[in-house]
Amino acid sequence: MAAVDTRGSSISIARSIFQWALIWRVLVLLEIGITTASCVAFASLYLQRDTIFEVESYPSPGYYKANELPDASFVDVAVELLSLLQTYNSFNAERQLKQAVGFFSEEGLDWLRRDVQERLPQIREKARTQSFTFKPDYAETKRPKEDRVEVVLSGFLKIWLGETGPTKEKCTFKVTMTTLPTQEGNSYGIAVIGVERLDIPQKSSAEEI
Repeated sequence: MAAVDTRGSSISIARSIFQWALIWRVLVLLEIGITTASCVAFASLYLQRDTIFEVESYPSPGYYKANELPDASFVDVAVELLSLLQTYNSFNAERQLKQAVGFFSEEGLDWLRRDVQERLPQIREKARTQSFTFKPDYAETKRPKEDRVEVVLSGFLKIWLGETGPTKEKCTFKVTMTTLPTQEGNSYGIAVIGVERLDIPQKSSAEEI
């Protein structure tokens, strides 16, 4: 029986394994190189990027001139203030008038003090309750000066005196405002200078309410 030459086969198998090992090594090194190059390119793009911040135009710290703010901002303040000043009862009137202080400038506070001193005793004495109803959509906004805004709101007052009432009055109020540096709780810096009733009270019967 002829002897089988296994030496040549072993050498051939070893050579094949060595070749595949070289191929895998090249592939691994190639992959590492590609990954490294990608990381470097990404880092370079990241460092050279332009940073863009999207921020709202309003509100932000600082100071806004009255003519920089939209009418709606002043209408909102006028509506909230008149709700405090003109809708109340004899039990919460003092608290609401005190809450209104935060809406006013120093000039406006003088008006508020006079108004409170005049109205509060009458509210208590007559046990007065009233509510102010209006349509903000019909608010009229005027800008007589660069730093002044006037909001005119028309509506109705329902009034009870003790157990008497209600009666109804047509009414029109003008709220004059300006702007001050912004602060916490007042992002636009809107401050009230004064509130004026423009009409002469005209009472109507309860049946018309």
